[in-house]
Amino acid sequence: MGTARLSGVKFILLPDDMMFSCAIIVRLKHPRFYSHRHSPPVENKFVLPVNTEPYIKSISPEADKEFDAIFNKIIQDVDDRPEFTLEHFINDLDLEHLQSSNKELRNLKKIMRCPDFKLPNYLSHYNHIKNKLSIINNIIYFTKEPYPPVPLLPTNCIISMALRIHDKYSHCGRDKLVDWIRTIAYHVKLSELLNKICTACPICLLKKVHPLRHTPPTIKIQTT
Repeated sequence: MGTARLSGVKFILLPDDMMFSCAIIVRLKHPRFYSHRHSPPVENKFVLPVNTEPYIKSISPEADKEFDAIFNKIIQDVDDRPEFTLEHFINDLDLEHLQSSNKELRNLKKIMRCPDFKLPNYLSHYNHIKNKLSIINNIIYFTKEPYPPVPLLPTNCIISMALRIHDKYSHCGRDKLVDWIRTIAYHVKLSELLNKICTACPICLLKKVHPLRHTPPTIKIQTT
């Protein structure tokens, strides 16, 4: 815990299922509060109850059954990597729409269509993967050998998928979550984003083992 000097802060009431987190809201960054506009849902100065529906929904009930079957397989053999795909979350048509509706990815695609393109300052965080990006069927893909290409997804989509996988697979750690997400999608700040999700998870925080802190004895010495 820490202390801070606050000025001009507005206090609002929170539902019971959100009382484990901040009660002071300026612009919450906790993944639990992400929505399409990256802000908590507020109505009449009250934060609405958390919507449990993910931003990316399964495209069919069969995909949900297959996802559950993979989870049961993991329970039986923890060393076996889950073989889920992006189709468990989204199809190709919705994927193209998601990239087109995101301003950053839309601008990136427009610039990539130019030969010998150079990224502007507001897209400079893509410079280190510039040579690994390509457009296939009007969708931006990231390719890193020897793995197959995976699409770039907006932040809220990555969060939706990561939260579902993190919750479904027994609150796995950041490294395993990054490895699984990288097999189906990519985000330029994937490790940082998933690290925030894992470190902010209330269940993971409760299960985390903290080292014991022993205070050394203090002997008061009196002098004359």
